Amino acid sequence: GVLRSITRAEVKYTLPDKSDKIRYYAIKYSVPQELVSLWLKSYGEENTEQLLKSLSGRTSICARVNTLKTDREKLISELSKQNVKAEEVSFLPNAITLENTGSVERLQSYRNGLFHIQDVSSQLCVELLEPKPRQIMLDICSAPGGKSMTAAQIMGDRGKIFACDMYSHKLRLIEANAKRLGITSVVTMLRDGAKGNKILVLADRILCDVPCSGLGILSRKPEIRYKDNLIDNDLPDLQYKILCKSAENLAVGGRLVYSTCTLNPLENNSNAARFLSEHPDFYGVKLQLPKGIMRAFDEKEYEITLMPHTANTDGFYIAVFGRKAKN
Repeated sequence: GVLRSITRAEVKYTLPDKSDKIRYYAIKYSVPQELVSLWLKSYGEENTEQLLKSLSGRTSICARVNTLKTDREKLISELSKQNVKAEEVSFLPNAITLENTGSVERLQSYRNGLFHIQDVSSQLCVELLEPKPRQIMLDICSAPGGKSMTAAQIMGDRGKIFACDMYSHKLRLIEANAKRLGITSVVTMLRDGAKGNKILVLADRILCDVPCSGLGILSRKPEIRYKDNLIDNDLPDLQYKILCKSAENLAVGGRLVYSTCTLNPLENNSNAARFLSEHPDFYGVKLQLPKGIMRAFDEKEYEITLMPHTANTDGFYIAVFGRKAKN
């Protein structure tokens, strides 16, 4: 055979002058200039730099304790026997972080349905929806169904949750998750959230976690940063359409959560503000935030943008709306 010797030369480069902030941060953190520009304009330089630093950090694995089968203390003890380090998340009652898991699916505790993997941001999203036993809930873009599972546990598996998605193979994922966790209150439904092509019952709670650009989970999915049309796309219009269609199914006195896992005000704050301005029978619900959650910047009282450095979560947006009777 032929042996080839490859010498890897050390590449030296000089960062641009920091006076050109957009180019400087883009090169330093290997992200598109349009992303840096968006974050600087929307969230300021301090938040932008912290967000960019978080992209190279190691993301933690978070889980939600299945309170239908166990409690947090027992699960942490059970996991330690499987050589997994589990710790409480102080500001959410049934959230834990995991280390040394190996393949999570192989863990006996996982196979026995004692927990499901879910970031703290998604758990908080469901907590702010405040689902209650015997209520009817719609999860509009549900797959893979983690938020429906959390809601079912909060409801004590009493009530009915319609978990919707437009792809049948994704519905099968939701059904498999429910079966593993021992949940019976979740019913899947094939439905396009933007078209509203299936009539739904009036619901007490609606979760509208819409498709988004994913700018809040770049540390988990770094390939997103290389997508075309990362910022300039038609996602805000699609999201707004899904939100408006979903809101039609909310009962008077009910609560709706609009959420994304992105950090782009056009997909987040702008859609929420537009929705309230065009729907006079809806109002923003003041958020009651846990002590461990800090606001990264000033927002309306009904919304929050979660960031890794202020909430120790993925980048995530939550807005909460209520419905009143029309005058």
